Amino acid sequence: MNKCTLGLCMIVKNEEEVIGRCLESVKGLFDEIVIVDTGSTDKTKEIVRKYTDKIYDFEWIYDFSAARNFSFSKSTCDYIMWLDADDVIYPAELKKLKEFKPKIDPDIEAYRMYYSYIQDQDDNPILQQQRVRIIKNRHKKVWEGKIHEVIIMDKVVPTLDIYVHHKKEKILDPNRNVDIYNRMYDNNEYFSTRDLFMYSLELSGHKQYEKSLEMIKKMFQRKKDYIPQRFYYDQAIQVKINIYKEQKKSNKEIKKAIFQYLSDFVPSPGVCCELGGVYVNEKNYDLAIFWYKNALKEAKTHPEDKVEYNEFLPCFSIAYCYYSIGDYKKACYYSTKSLRISPTNETAIHNHEAYEIAYNNYKEQVRQWKEDMS
Repeated sequence: MNKCTLGLCMIVKNEEEVIGRCLESVKGLFDEIVIVDTGSTDKTKEIVRKYTDKIYDFEWIYDFSAARNFSFSKSTCDYIMWLDADDVIYPAELKKLKEFKPKIDPDIEAYRMYYSYIQDQDDNPILQQQRVRIIKNRHKKVWEGKIHEVIIMDKVVPTLDIYVHHKKEKILDPNRNVDIYNRMYDNNEYFSTRDLFMYSLELSGHKQYEKSLEMIKKMFQRKKDYIPQRFYYDQAIQVKINIYKEQKKSNKEIKKAIFQYLSDFVPSPGVCCELGGVYVNEKNYDLAIFWYKNALKEAKTHPEDKVEYNEFLPCFSIAYCYYSIGDYKKACYYSTKSLRISPTNETAIHNHEAYEIAYNNYKEQVRQWKEDMS
């Protein structure tokens, strides 16, 4: 069987600070590197020429998918992988990619990989997703969405246990994304369910809360999209909850929003944690524990959710709840689990010390009581 060729396609603009780091991190992996420049005025192209001569210009038309599809159209390889200029492949991950490359199955349309957006001080993922990273070159448009572009597959594809790390070095124009969406909105362009979510997220980030909630409302009116787009609904309800918190809405109103969401969906870890937090605020620790434990259970079917929701936050919060009701042994148990996930978290360390002191004092009281009774 002939081995499949693998090419890299990227779109760039004024990335002189990071593009060399990115391309150096994948050295020796690809059969071809295609770089599409959307208007650089710095030394980006000069740096890129050290790695490839396949550099193309593309006039910026406020459409990231158009630029990405153009880059894919220039590839001659069997499969295409994409990266952003501020992405990095660590040596251990590069080794795994090199081992995987000769094993690419030509009968498989695409492969997902893990994308770590934000890392803690030890470089462990805080925010990650699975994204389609490698796709068969069908010489057709595969990217959708003018902003926050995505490759949408109509079937499940394998996920490789390989990470791409997003290592942002500069602050982008904070208005870029919302301006593109506003342009679409003003021109009465069609918004997909995903577009509505992303627009709501951008609006929320700019504190345009009422318009953000309007986009979320439009999403939930599209019931036919609930199942295939459920990830975006999971995220949208969390955006809504965060807006309610900013608006100082009551626990009652937040719970109403969550339970309305739960009438259509099995809760994601993030939603479970949000509901757990509501019950902590009400000092209803038993119900809080129930929902945080649900977050741990649902994490197995929601690997795309935030790592903090899947693992750290539920264990951290369960420990606090058990401490609050006087079950210091269980508080120590779950606190230990949270520290295994995030061993340098200062709040978790401080809390664990307090839980251990309380547990040791409790054991001493029990010992003294038994001694007095005997």
